[in-house]
Amino acid sequence: AQDVFEYIYQNSRIPRSQFAFATTCQIMSQMIGNKLILDDIAANLYFYISAPSSDGKDGPIKRMFKVLHEIDPKINDQKTITSDSTV
Repeated sequence: AQDVFEYIYQNSRIPRSQFAFATTCQIMSQMIGNKLILDDIAANLYFYISAPSSDGKDGPIKRMFKVLHEIDPKINDQKTITSDSTV
């Protein structure tokens, strides 16, 4: 996870540690997927990055999808997981 965090942080146009952390957690959550199920109920984990316009949200989100696509090429667009406006 540390390598993913550093990749996202260092490759963001405006490095924000909070955004890199949130997107790293989202990647870890996506990798775990529905493998944690209790009584036929899988957990849903939502992340919300809130910041003013042009404050660096887009970079970490794009890097997140790039990392996920490298892990699984079927994850080829943002709609596969969620809208980037709600990540």
